[in-house]
Order: sequence, then C-alpha cells, then structure tokens
Amino acid sequence: MASPALRHFLPRFGAAAAAASFLSLAGCQLGGGDPETVLPASGTFPLKGLAQNVSVRRNNMGMPLIESSAYHDALFTLGYIHAGDRIGQMLGMRLLAQGRLSEMAGADALEVDRLMRSVNLKQNASDLYNAASPRLKRFFDVYARGVNAYLFRYRDKLPADVASSGYKPEYWKPEDSALIFSLLNFSLSVNLQEELSALVLAQKVGADKLAWLLPTYPDEELPFAEADKLKGLNLNNQVNDLSDLNKIALQLSDLNMLGVAASSNWAIAPQRSRSGKSLLASDMQLPAGLNSAWSFVQIRAPKYQVSGVSIAGLPLVLSGFNGKLAWSMSNVKGDNQDLFLEKIKREGNRISYMADGKWVPAASHQETFLVKGGSPIRETVYETRHGALLNASATPPGNGLSLALQVPNFKDDKSLDAFFDLSRAPNVEKAFDTSREIRAITLNMIFADASNIGWQVTGRFPNRREGQGL
Repeated sequence: MASPALRHFLPRFGAAAAAASFLSLAGCQLGGGDPETVLPASGTFPLKGLAQNVSVRRNNMGMPLIESSAYHDALFTLGYIHAGDRIGQMLGMRLLAQGRLSEMAGADALEVDRLMRSVNLKQNASDLYNAASPRLKRFFDVYARGVNAYLFRYRDKLPADVASSGYKPEYWKPEDSALIFSLLNFSLSVNLQEELSALVLAQKVGADKLAWLLPTYPDEELPFAEADKLKGLNLNNQVNDLSDLNKIALQLSDLNMLGVAASSNWAIAPQRSRSGKSLLASDMQLPAGLNSAWSFVQIRAPKYQVSGVSIAGLPLVLSGFNGKLAWSMSNVKGDNQDLFLEKIKREGNRISYMADGKWVPAASHQETFLVKGGSPIRETVYETRHGALLNASATPPGNGLSLALQVPNFKDDKSLDAFFDLSRAPNVEKAFDTSREIRAITLNMIFADASNIGWQVTGRFPNRREGQGL
C-alpha cells in the first residue's frame, strides 16, 4: 500500500508508484510513526554487538550525534540508526538496484526490473567491493551488523508501509552497501535517458535537425557528424523496443530518488572572504519528495570526527566537515555511459550480432524474476562486446537493431576506500590525493581548509575511438 501522501500518483504508475513511495517515504520515521516501530528517543538499552557504551543524541531536526570510544562501535551504531530511521528507503533502493522491485510492487515494476537486470549493478558492486581494502570491508561488515541488529530486534515491528507491502526483508550484507554506491553512480550519470531520448527525437524530427536540439557546452561544436550516422535508419521500426525502453527509463527516473541532473557547490578563497578564511557552500539537490535521500549524521570517535551527509545503506560521509577540511560533491553529468546500435539476427533462442563484419554469438545468461502475486518468470539476458542488450519485454530481440549499454569497468577500483580517506583528509592537498582515486562516480568535488580551496572532477571516462556519440 502506498503512503497516503503519494496515493494520488497511483493511477499514473500503478504498483510502481507504490514502489516509489516505498523508496522515498516508508520507514523514514523521524518525527512520527507507531511508537512500537520507532527507535526510542531517550533512555538506555542493551544492544548486542557493541564492545562499549555508545551515546546517541539528536538535535531538534532529528539528526543524530554518535559518540563512541571505538570507531567500530560508532559504525555499528550508524547502521542501527540508519535502519531505524530509513529502513524502507534502504530496502527499496536495494531492490531497485538488484532488479527485484516486482517482488514488492508486483508485475507493474517488472519492466523496470528487466532494465536493471540488464544494467547489472550487482556486478559493478561486486567489482567495487572485491577491490576494496580489508580495512574497508571490515567497516562495511560492522555497519551491516548494525543494520541487522535493527532488523532482528524489530522483525515483527517494522514500519507500517514496509510491513504492509508483504515483502520479507533479507538481512543486510556488506556488499549491499557497495550496491547502494553503484546505484548512486548509475543515477548521477543521465546518459542512458539522454541517448534514448535523442534516438526517439531523431525519429520524430529527423537526423538533420537533431544536432540543433542536443544540449552542448558553449565551447563545443554541434554534433552534426554524430547525428548524420542515424540517417537512413527507421529507428522506430528497426530498433527493438525503442519507444518502450524510453518510457521505462522515464519510469525509472520517477522511481529513483537518487537521480537528478542538478546540484551545485562553491568555494571562496581566503583572500576573497571578509573573515580571511576559506568558505565552502554545498547545494546537493535530489528529486523533490516528502523525504530527502540524504541522511545527516555526526560521528565522534578516537581519531575520527566528522559531520555531514550520508545515504542510508552506505557507511560513508559523502559531503561534510572533519574539523580541518570541508568537502562537497555535485553532479558533473559525466558522459561515461554509451548506447551502441547493434545489428543482430535471431535464430531460435540464439542471438548473433555483427562485429567487424562478422556474425558473433551473443553471450547469454538466465535471470529469474519473482513477481508478487504471480509465478516466477525466467528470461534470457543477451550481451555483446559492448554490454548487455536492453530489452523491454519478455520476448527476445528479433532481427534488426538492438541497443547495448556500455558502462565503465570497476575492477581494481578503489573509490570506496578513497571516500573514507577523504573524510579523514587534514587539508586540501591530501584531499586532492585521495579524490583522484574516486573513479567509479563522476562528481565535482570542492574542498576547503582554512587557507586553501580546490576543485577536482572525479570519474572514469571512455576513450572513444570512433566519435563522441550523442
């Protein structure tokens, strides 16, 4: 059942709107909810898993201050607090990233699940987690144990929207935090939606006019050469599921509370400020909703003090202040996703695609969808050298053109460690050193210590051999 404030959206999106309310509102319990489901506001209570006592105080906005004599206890408590405040958000984002929303929302979310299974954020998250240091993996494990302490204690008293969905939450795994990070990365790059929309627009207005309508920076040439590559193609008839894929991508945008192509941040050098000290301001924007995805937290532990912005499910402070350094992130809209038009042919259940003038068998694997209120569905996902073929229906793509999505490779990527190290950086110089290792996500990173400011663009970008694409 959707949250009351969002029920008026149900006629438009059906059960997927219920999923949207689950993602953005359910389980976010600050300032309300059944007392049986809400963490106590005061008092002392035992929590198995802590080595020593931990203090949690909240300001008048409900933001927690966690004080501990051991960093591991602080992380455990952060997991418990995140779950207590935002368990619906955490579970919803995990299901979305896994391509499993239909387990909670029913068949109306199945098309979004198909797209997310093709995107395969689970593989990205696995690569990121496997590349992380043993230290970082321990941190994620301790945090996960804190989340699970909440799930166990409140297993029969979960927030109403979570309980009424019928979905039985699985315990949190350390890898799930890497999955939330991968979802954030995927969401902040809007290339998939832009390129799908460009193809739909090209079919309506023609390739000649398309270049004039595509957004560019002031110093960039209009992409006439790239648009010319679409001439002669009947995209609606030749590209499998083009219009349906575009609709699903728009639906995904409505569901995903993390993705929005906006935000800004500023830093002012000491010589330009009245105080003679650096200034930093951050405006981290997300889609409008009844609850922001951001969760504010302050942690005090030996050798680690930080306050700032986190996302429930991820034990990292993404933007904040550690007493010496302030840092902030905004969306750089990095062009690191590409759609490839693949010429394919189908022979029974086998799919081949054209590569270097030859037909090459597409790799394939099976995916099983467990749909609420229905029977399990098994489907095949096909993959070319560029990435998975995006499919909007249960029917395998037929002869003609299909779209393959290529995203950066995250093997040996140290972005998770780099974000933690950034939160401990004592100055701008060290912030530059650590932020250069943030390659799994494209951001404008702004830093300021008392005497200096800095700007670093992060991310991994493709070295395109044959044009820049749309």
